[in-house]
Parts: sequence; structure tokens; C-alpha cells
Amino acid sequence: MTFGGPHWVEVGDEWWFYYAGHDGGHNTKGRKAAIDLATTKKERLIGLHGPAKGGGVVITRLLKWPGGDLFVNAASRGDGPAELSVRVSNAIRDPIKGYGHSDCTDFPGDALRHKVTWEGNASMNAFTGKLVRLEFFLQNVDLFSFVAGPSS
Repeated sequence: MTFGGPHWVEVGDEWWFYYAGHDGGHNTKGRKAAIDLATTKKERLIGLHGPAKGGGVVITRLLKWPGGDLFVNAASRGDGPAELSVRVSNAIRDPIKGYGHSDCTDFPGDALRHKVTWEGNASMNAFTGKLVRLEFFLQNVDLFSFVAGPSS
């Protein structure tokens, strides 16, 4: 039996969850209790799972880009080829020249805050105030979050 709280503690690049546990259920006599710790990398509780064979695409709704660069929190899994790329398209999913999957620079394989760029170091900052869709291609990669933000 375990009891967890609704909050976590941010420590470096991790989230720490303290919880209480017992070695028996409610009606168990003589059960022992302990406090323990579970950890995970930031923002990695839930993710989108890209299949290992052939990959898959996840498309956002239409977004008004707020400005800044695009950052992803993602990690490749296991053996075999892994790929994460982003295509930027318009309202009817026509790709924007220079922002296709083949133009996207390589993903390092595991990053909490990877800046997505395209050939020539093009960034999402060019779309400030414009309506776009992001089309994430994921092969053997888990995508946990994406965010707009300034380069750090």
C-alpha cells in the first residue's frame, strides 16, 4: 500500500516524489511503514511513443506561434534507428519551404531542452504571430513536451 503527495521537488534535471509505503494492506496486522523516493527526469511522466518500425507522425492543432525558438523534451529508446524531426506547415498542412522533415537538423537522442532548427540554422522565431502546425515525426523516440522559448 502506498500514499503519494500531489507535489514534487525539482532537483537539477529531475523531479523527486516522496511517498509513504506499507508492506501490507489496510487490515494487515503488524505492517511496517517507510518513506521512500521516486525520481524521473523533468516532464517525463507521460509521452508520445513513436513506433520503432516505420515511425509515426503527430500533428498539432493550429497554433499562433508566440515567438522564440522551438524546444523539445524527448528521448530515443532501445536499439535500432531513432529519429525525431519537425515539419512546419500552414493551416491546410502545406509544408513551409525550408522547414520540412528533411531540412530538420539531427536530434541528439536524449534531451530535456533540445532546440529544434532547420538547415541554415533557421528557427521558429521567424513565425512569430503566424498560424502554423507542427508535424513531429517520431521513430523509436518518446516525445514528452514541446515549448516556445528564448534561446538559453
